[in-house]
Amino acid sequence: MQEMADGELVHHTLRIDGALKMPNDLRMARSPVVQRDGAYHLRLPGGGTAPLYDQPGLAARSFLDGWSPTAFHPGIGPLRLLAFTGPDGARACWFLDQGNVRLGDSLTDLPPEVAGAFLAAACPMLQGLVREVMLRPRPRPSALEAADALLLLGPLVCEQAVEAIGDDLVLKPRMMLVDKLSPTISIDTPDGNQVEAGIDRLHIQSGFAVTLQDRLVASTRNGVLTWPSPVNGRPLQVQGCLYLDDFRLAYRFADTIHGLVFYVIASDHLCRALGIYFPTGNLLVVKDEWSRHLSDVYFPDGVGRRIASHCAAWAQELVPYLARGVQGTASIMRGPSGAHLGHQLWNELTGMETLLTHAAGSFIPEWIVAGAGEGVEFWGPIERLFPELEGRVNRTLADDAGITAYLYAKGLCAARVTGERISAELRRRLQASVDTGAARHRLHALRRQTGKASGPQMPGDMPPPVILLGLRVENRTMTDLAGFCIRLAGLIARTWPGAVLVVDGHNSREGGTGVHSSRIMSHGEVLAAHTPLSIEQAIVVQMRAALAGLPIHIEDTLDQPIGASLAWSMLSDCFISIWGASLAKFRWVCNKPGLAVSSRANLLHRDDLHIYDQPRYMEDPTRLLMADPASVTDEPDAPRLVPVALDNPFFANFRVDEDRLFDQFRAFVFEVMTEASLNGAATPPPGT
Repeated sequence: MQEMADGELVHHTLRIDGALKMPNDLRMARSPVVQRDGAYHLRLPGGGTAPLYDQPGLAARSFLDGWSPTAFHPGIGPLRLLAFTGPDGARACWFLDQGNVRLGDSLTDLPPEVAGAFLAAACPMLQGLVREVMLRPRPRPSALEAADALLLLGPLVCEQAVEAIGDDLVLKPRMMLVDKLSPTISIDTPDGNQVEAGIDRLHIQSGFAVTLQDRLVASTRNGVLTWPSPVNGRPLQVQGCLYLDDFRLAYRFADTIHGLVFYVIASDHLCRALGIYFPTGNLLVVKDEWSRHLSDVYFPDGVGRRIASHCAAWAQELVPYLARGVQGTASIMRGPSGAHLGHQLWNELTGMETLLTHAAGSFIPEWIVAGAGEGVEFWGPIERLFPELEGRVNRTLADDAGITAYLYAKGLCAARVTGERISAELRRRLQASVDTGAARHRLHALRRQTGKASGPQMPGDMPPPVILLGLRVENRTMTDLAGFCIRLAGLIARTWPGAVLVVDGHNSREGGTGVHSSRIMSHGEVLAAHTPLSIEQAIVVQMRAALAGLPIHIEDTLDQPIGASLAWSMLSDCFISIWGASLAKFRWVCNKPGLAVSSRANLLHRDDLHIYDQPRYMEDPTRLLMADPASVTDEPDAPRLVPVALDNPFFANFRVDEDRLFDQFRAFVFEVMTEASLNGAATPPPGT
């Protein structure tokens, strides 16, 4: 770009490192603004300058820290655009009126009539851009020039525009089960011609026959994910992956011989191929009824709208990304807004262990820990569990926008490597990472205080038991939880004098200091009038006051790092817990026998009730006893600390028949202790 003496610019397309950059007015050789007397002025494409206003009559004198103007466009419809680049390459724009007064940086900031006029002018450009990037086997760089002004808007405004235009841009696709398809289906190419052979149901079924996770394991052989062509079954290499967010992915494949583009849509906690989306046929073929349900849940406006929105927002990055081809794979862990204590272990850590165990070659993915600074690695740094990943973990990216830009710039195919079975090897790795020293010494001190006292139901010379009590206070819990815990502790004190009762609930993030920001929060906790942790701590205070003087030691791991919870779990004999994420610690990591309590609806009808005891989900499980549903009465109208899913019976609170439940628990503990005595497996003394 050369500057003329009068300030006019000679335009041409810039290429840097082979990637197409914004042409003409869109990326200037110098800043699109100049500062005079402390106020900013716009450099006009035809020469000269004009004052820039933050609001009517008020000159723009500063911008947000880290953000700089990078380009100016004279307008789409009634608006002018001033583009900005921010930290980590983030993009945004100001909407200006014809007098260069800032109206906002979002469509929602604009008066309805102005937004409508803007969208009417932008719609043809959006249609052309989305059609090119979304449908064409090899998107052409010239498409970026034709829609140059749109590239200034930034991802947020592009997504808003696609949402506002809606069906005028892309319709919600019709969904069909693969087994209900005709043997052959006619479908168009982006140019309106029909794919000569059509798409074949058998080849679509063969794609679903191999799980996405197995395909990712196989890709370690050469670094490329493959999928059979729906036309002739020929293996196709992935062109790239549209990273929609840390839970939804769209793998892009192109059968260039037949001019067909399709997307493999992947989501869920165990990331799976839900369906194959054919945009030119407005068709989503799903594997089964469950995949149909998940597609509706995860893509309520349809996968087409989500992909179109992404193609518009990231067109500038996607065109060179797709032309370049895949250079590697990166598996993304869920970030702060989606990270979950149980799912991180059940799905993400199991996925790592499975892939590393069964890798077909040396092409191991990079692992991206999104928002690492917020302590999302609940179970500790993943290299500590998997030294094989040393040097392959990226903790520099904070959010989805940064991850998206990074993936496309580096030519990486996004993945979510996941599983759903805790192996004995993963359990061993997790336990090996736990320091039990402090808990052992504390237990030794407590037993010195107790001496050799044993209750009437202690078999042999067994010491009094160490029992875990897992709290849950948000919802799906007891209506009188504090009273229940006090009465349970009294039962334990009478039955096994000198027993240690360890109360477990919310832990802090590793390295945390116990302050609010370090706490592992619950789903929906922001809706609670009080933090769940504060409720748990109040219960422990009440228990200690009520049990003072009785022969029982009450310990707790509340607000302590998860390692403290695991240490006491490893030293315990058994547990009683309300069914929930605490069982990830007690069962999946420590494999302790226990009694789980939940609502009657959950005990009788919950699909995933047995994820903590079925061999399908964990290797060599010890005994997990469920509370007798007959001893539980649900209270759907009882208040809940975290009022989510109020119409869902599985979240309702409940009350229990304590006499029946305590009889069940007492008999269970006696069986556990008797078995331990016969096997010589009492709680290990300190130092062993």
